[in-house]
Amino acid sequence: MHNMPSARDRECNLESPGQVETDGASAARSVFGRWMQRVDQWRSHPWALHRWIALSCLTLMLATWRLWFPTSQTSFPAIPMFSGWVSVPWWVDWLASIGCLMGWAAVAIGRLRLGAAVGLACGLLSIGLNQHRLQPWFYEFQLVALLILVAPHIQFPRLVRVLASSIYVYSAISKLDASFLQTLGPQMVAAFIDLVPGLDSTARPPAWMIWSGPLFEFVAGVLLMWPRTRRVGALMGMVLHTALLSVLGPWGLGHSLGVLLWNVHFLGVMLWLVVSPEPSGQELARIPEARRMLAWSVLVPFLILPLTERWGIWDHWTSWAVYAPHSSRVQVFIYRGEVDRLPQELRALMQTDDVGDQLELEVPIGRWSLQSLGVPIYPQGRFQVGVARSVAQRVSYDFAIRCVLWGPADRFTGRRRRIECPDRRAIERLGRRFWLNTQPREFGRRQEDGDG
Repeated sequence: MHNMPSARDRECNLESPGQVETDGASAARSVFGRWMQRVDQWRSHPWALHRWIALSCLTLMLATWRLWFPTSQTSFPAIPMFSGWVSVPWWVDWLASIGCLMGWAAVAIGRLRLGAAVGLACGLLSIGLNQHRLQPWFYEFQLVALLILVAPHIQFPRLVRVLASSIYVYSAISKLDASFLQTLGPQMVAAFIDLVPGLDSTARPPAWMIWSGPLFEFVAGVLLMWPRTRRVGALMGMVLHTALLSVLGPWGLGHSLGVLLWNVHFLGVMLWLVVSPEPSGQELARIPEARRMLAWSVLVPFLILPLTERWGIWDHWTSWAVYAPHSSRVQVFIYRGEVDRLPQELRALMQTDDVGDQLELEVPIGRWSLQSLGVPIYPQGRFQVGVARSVAQRVSYDFAIRCVLWGPADRFTGRRRRIECPDRRAIERLGRRFWLNTQPREFGRRQEDGDG
């Protein structure tokens, strides 16, 4: 009886609704505070940006695996950088690609310099075995791996910011020409208008609307250059990539998965630049000047080389001319009776284009790349002449094939220099005029010939 609580005690132990509500709000604040503390730890972590970039590279390589892991069933030819590498077997590509994945996985778990060294070395080998792997996103990751090797951790985010700024600026400048105004620009604007209910996309958009995208991109890149305006530039970058995902996604122009994932990667980088603190001058001053200058001396040449793209010295994609239709290209034509000599995958694509009674058909090498490898064709005349040489090796006589090499479009008129090769021998002679190799490696040729 003495241990039973009195009525007054029971009354005092009752919790009022206001007290319960206060305790609930306190718990919610506590959870939110812990979450914000984790976000703050993430954004200030010295490896956070490294890890995001590493995971982006791993995701993109796995999403485009057919480009990195060829088999005897791969019909699209590989064009190595050097003619002496034409006979390298396909299993070397596998070793290089696995090594690259392992290197970036090591970066993701914090083994930064070791992982970057392995990823860079294996990536260079992969590119050497096939120029097609110079996708702009992979080229960016190669440059980042180089920066991880030479730059101190504190300086690394600033170098990545400057690299991203240069990508935006050069990409914008590459679109400020007649070819973008006449072709891809109106298509992208129309695709964006289609997403807005009530707007008509059938009429040709005005020039100011077409130029607004590249100019927005240019301003974002310029703002990213400076620490004080980097957050505004990064926010503009996030808007830009969100719009690009809408326009280029399956509900828009339907570009490949790699293109979309690269935009997601940049969204993450821009978000990091918005929320992360910029290293102070005092922190950077602690780095020995020789180390700081070494990092800049490695990056600066790659900031300057894109200026030579219009003269044909640096490639279009390595100059960040993305979504830019002025790049050089090749058209390949073969006689109708030779179609059966082409790979089955390519024949299926050409059957959809076979209309009328024309004597020759165009070989859709761009769609062949997307169908076989899941990536856009490398937009360089040199590489595409190599693809033409691959097709030429399959026809039964010299005059069964011809190709046309279109040079880069003039910035102001859109006109292109045209070189026509009327037969197989002319295509071979054209291929020998380039600095780098145009002779193809073919993984599935021997098996297909044997089946035939």
